[in-house]
This record gives sequence, structure tokens and C-alpha cells, in this order.
Amino acid sequence: MEDLIYNVEKKWLKTLFKVCRDTFSDSFLPSHDETHHYRVWTISIELIRELGAQNIYFSETAIEKILIAVFFHDVGMVKNLNKEHGKISRKICEVFFKANPDKKIQGLKEVYEAIENHDNKDYKNNTYHNPDPWRLFSILCVSDDLDAFGITGIYRYAEIYLMRNININELPGKVLGNANHRYLHFEKKYGFLTQFMEKQKVRYLEIKSFYEALQKQLTDESCTSSIIYGPLGVINFIIQFVLEKKLSPEVISEHITKSSEDLFIKEFFEQFNLEMLSAHPRNNCLLQYFSDFY
Repeated sequence: MEDLIYNVEKKWLKTLFKVCRDTFSDSFLPSHDETHHYRVWTISIELIRELGAQNIYFSETAIEKILIAVFFHDVGMVKNLNKEHGKISRKICEVFFKANPDKKIQGLKEVYEAIENHDNKDYKNNTYHNPDPWRLFSILCVSDDLDAFGITGIYRYAEIYLMRNININELPGKVLGNANHRYLHFEKKYGFLTQFMEKQKVRYLEIKSFYEALQKQLTDESCTSSIIYGPLGVINFIIQFVLEKKLSPEVISEHITKSSEDLFIKEFFEQFNLEMLSAHPRNNCLLQYFSDFY
């Protein structure tokens, strides 16, 4: 399995990462840019390995299709931040393969359909969410869902929901409902992967705890525009530095950990920075010339 993953990455990773990076070059969307796509790929690899340990194996072509779907699934967000971005992402992927006929592989129709429908989070009565756990669509959707957990997920939800003009007072309820749907679907689909399940449960509980605390703070506080402590302080810093000043999360993490006097905020951004760095593309040996992309 490891040889197949390496072969697929060697064949595709730099090309797809560059296409994804270039697509986002004129957009400011740190939560869903090429680094998000790379993180989703690392989760997919972990899932492939876990399934392999259960004697569920993947062909090289199957792994190729997963990698391709992962790196195109959210590129449509450069034009539309809502669920409709899946159709745009599919079109961008189709255009890429039309312009590069030498790169076509078997099963591209399945790739296109997975990309288009991946963000349909209505898991009930949805034929797209019925495939077996080892199918492309299942792995793409769940890997994408799992990147929404943990400290990284806390930031991702805040950024994209606020960019969608969701009111800050509605933010906790929206996040908690969406994250719960994602987790329950993951549990139902991959609960048989016991250790992997427990690891992701910890990350889900992190985001649940944060947004429950934010909900309580918003209820208790009468003013939200100047609070610089606790979960609400974290959200206000994201609004101030990312959404208004267009600074990258990495930049604000370093700044806030040095300047904030609130222990909760300092610890949050320290952990956020560590989590982002641990899943950074620079850690992949096949992207050792990562600086060439920038």
C-alpha cells in the first residue's frame, strides 16, 4: 500500500498542488486554499491505511482518483462560497483534463460526480452517501469532514461562516449542528475503525467544547465588538486580523501569542499554529522544492 501511495504522489502531487495553489492565487480564503486540500489528502491517506489494516485494499488507480478528487473538491470556492461550489469545482477539474488529455485516467466520471456532490451534508435519504466505506465518494467526504474538527476546524468554521455573512450570535448554533452531522455520519460509516474513531472523536469534542463555550459567552456578554478574552476573543481576533486586514492565520497566530494577555487565547493560537505546521505540505518529501511554488 505504501508503495502505491508513493507512486501516486510522485506522479500527481506537485502538479495538483500547483493547480490548486494557482486557482486560489487571486482569492483570500485561508480556510479552504491549497493547504486545506493537502490536509484532506493526508487524512485520506490515513483512512486508506486504516482500511488496509482491515484487509480492504486499494488499487493504484483508486488512489489516483482519490488524490485528484481531493485536490479539486473545493477549488470552486474561488467563485462561490456556498454549496454550489461543487459544480464549479467539477467544471474546473473537467477543464484541466480537457487541456491535459495525456493525464486522463480510468474512472474520471466517478471523480467528477464526487467533486460535484461532496458538500451535500444532508446525509439522510442521500444516495451519494450510501456507497461502501472504501468508495471514492465516502473517503473524499469523510476526509473533508474530518478536517473540520480540532483546532484547525474551529478556525475553519469561523472564517468561512463569517465570510458567508452568518451573524456571530448565530455562529455557535450553526457550527454545532453542522459538526454534529459530520461526526455522526463518520461514526456510522467508519465506526469499525476503533482507534481511528477514538482519535477523531477527541478532535470533534475539541470543536464542540469551544463553540459551546462561545455560545455561553455570547449569551452572558452584552458587547461583542471589544471582548478580547476566551472563545469570543479568539473569534474577534479572527474577524479583526483575517477578515478585515486579510492576514494569514500563521501570521496572526505568531502575533497574538506574543501580544495577548489572555491565557485561553494564547494557548488556542499556540495549538492552532502547531496543528497547522504538523500538516503542512512542506513536510512532504515530494514537495521538498515547495519554495518553488511561491
